Amino acid sequence: MKLRQRFLSAWILAACFAWILAGCSGSAGQEAPAPFSALTWEASYEDLTRLEGEPLTTYDSVYGGTACTYAKEYKGQKGTLKYMFDDNNQLMCIAWAYETADPSQLDSVYTALHEEVVERYGESGYNPDNPTSYGDVWYLDSGHIILSAITTGNQCALQYAYLNPLASDPE
Repeated sequence: MKLRQRFLSAWILAACFAWILAGCSGSAGQEAPAPFSALTWEASYEDLTRLEGEPLTTYDSVYGGTACTYAKEYKGQKGTLKYMFDDNNQLMCIAWAYETADPSQLDSVYTALHEEVVERYGESGYNPDNPTSYGDVWYLDSGHIILSAITTGNQCALQYAYLNPLASDPE
């Protein structure tokens, strides 16, 4: 009987400890904003490296902190996942970037992603009206979503970014 009580007590203690750790990471009960990452806006750099491992590259973020990149396949396409932190270690942007030399392939990937976001959030209403650069912005209280594509001579690129509400300017 004592062995069973000790085992039960140890199990409860371990479960409580795991719950506390999950709460400290800021991700408990929160939904990840970007469909290509499991991190929430409350995640720290340490949470990122626990999830994704060591980054391929790091550089200064436009938000004053660190930016990290990882190779990441999304929707069957190889791309680059970027995380950008501010100078207070606050996650400000999660973005997936894709490059190709084929404009029709870029358009195909863009169209599939665009349809996915429109299905979830509706039309954005944004139109840059430029044949070599196109995209949409969804101005949401939960943080803006920016889907953009650009074609140049022999290179085509797409970025699908989710911004922290703190980094999202009003419309």
